[in-house]
Amino acid sequence: MQQNALSQTSPTAMAFYHEDGFVPAWKQAARFAGNNGRIATLPDIIEARINTPLGSPAWEKYFTTMSAEYLGYSKGGNRILIVAHGIGPMSTLDGVVQAYSFEFKDQTRDHRGGRITIEQFADLESGKYGEVSIIDFESYYLSYQYAFIQKLKLSWSKVDPLVRARLGPRAEEYLYIHARFATEWHKSEGHGKVLNPYILQMNDESNCWYGGYKECGNPDTAIISPFLDKDGLPVAHLLSIGQISYSSGNTENRFPDFMSDVSCHAWHDGTRFLSVCNGDPVQAIHEGPDPRVLLRKNWQKLMVPTGQTEQLGGFFTLMQYDGKTFTMYEKAGERIDTHEPEFLVTKITPVGRQVPHKFETTVGGYHGFFKYGVKEVKAIAPRGANAYSLPGEIKVRWHKGNPTHHRTPVKFFRIEIDPTKRLMRAHDLLGNYELMMSLL
Repeated sequence: MQQNALSQTSPTAMAFYHEDGFVPAWKQAARFAGNNGRIATLPDIIEARINTPLGSPAWEKYFTTMSAEYLGYSKGGNRILIVAHGIGPMSTLDGVVQAYSFEFKDQTRDHRGGRITIEQFADLESGKYGEVSIIDFESYYLSYQYAFIQKLKLSWSKVDPLVRARLGPRAEEYLYIHARFATEWHKSEGHGKVLNPYILQMNDESNCWYGGYKECGNPDTAIISPFLDKDGLPVAHLLSIGQISYSSGNTENRFPDFMSDVSCHAWHDGTRFLSVCNGDPVQAIHEGPDPRVLLRKNWQKLMVPTGQTEQLGGFFTLMQYDGKTFTMYEKAGERIDTHEPEFLVTKITPVGRQVPHKFETTVGGYHGFFKYGVKEVKAIAPRGANAYSLPGEIKVRWHKGNPTHHRTPVKFFRIEIDPTKRLMRAHDLLGNYELMMSLL
């Protein structure tokens, strides 16, 4: 099914992202899935990539999955990696939160990553939860000079046991498809015929890494992460897959690579789930609700009654939104503007001279962020003005190599608004699942 046709039907697979993190994203995805569906595992994403063309959400978005990876000691006493897709201690929301609470509940901020119990790890190894993949950690770790950050060619990926474990039963089919796209891309970019391209990275979690540099195959130089034996508990993470990126840095070529990475998900990472509302293989993915896009397309429907009828006092920041002039939601203190429309302006009259005033403020923190207080602008406003806009470029003034001030034009106005209703904020729409879905 073509992606443009998908939007005209009822989708069976939809992406869910929430700016407040893992739990609300999971709850919305679970709600879409219903009793007969599921939140996608990594093999589901691989299935979607196989079934959809390059440029579709399966290739162009990152996804956190309900596949999990665990690192601990086997019954024989050696370190092993266990990969489980949709089963095991982290197959439910409660299980995931419990594992990651090792880090986010730690008041010392010394804990990294998730943890499960030794008993749960033993149950995984024995197959109590279901079929899993088991990989000897030391032998895998020593097989690469830069294990868990090293770029993999097609030929290496085909024989890499962790690639097969993480990607699932259609791993090899996917690798050839990815490599074909990479070869075509290299040709289109003028890189020549690249028949064995770099395509993947198998990463650990950057804040709870498995190990460091060593000479390939030399155990005497291996550096094992100090986080692995924290409290003696097995390490536990969900797995995420990254979108296609054009990264540089391999040792053979000077041109970028057509890459994707598979990594351990950190608790505070951005979270996007794929929700599937039936048991079928994933054929196509709907990008899901984006509250800011939905607001812009449907703002007339999303004006919320305020109970006010009188004009409001204040000093307003103005913005253009869908060809209309709105006031912005007020910010607190010297911060970046909210850029969120609130009240529709019904009347606007310029105040003062036609040539814009110059507004200047000291740089607060990083000079790439324009932070200022509304009181600073009000202090230079002509009499009668109750609103302003910043219509021009924001420039940085430097002194002895250091950024000291921001400077930008400012225009002043006298406005009237419709006080009876204000536009819903994007975050409030994001929290209203029914409303968002009705607007898709």
